[in-house]
Amino acid sequence: KRRSIMKYLVVVRGFNEADNNTPSDEIWAKITDIEPSDLPKYEKIYTSEFENDYEHGVSVDFYPIAEIDETWLKVMEIW
Repeated sequence: KRRSIMKYLVVVRGFNEADNNTPSDEIWAKITDIEPSDLPKYEKIYTSEFENDYEHGVSVDFYPIAEIDETWLKVMEIW
């Protein structure tokens, strides 16, 4: 069976308790190749990679590069 690898922009957002020495959020990004059916597995991998650094958790989002090539994508809105 041929695997259908896709290129994704991965955005990880880490949540902190904001104070004068710590940002409330830190946002990390990378581009990687993943098979779409493996996204849940990679969400767990990336969550566990970052969760010890952020006392209020992390969120992981995947954006297919093919869908955002040459176009703007709002990846986050913070209120």
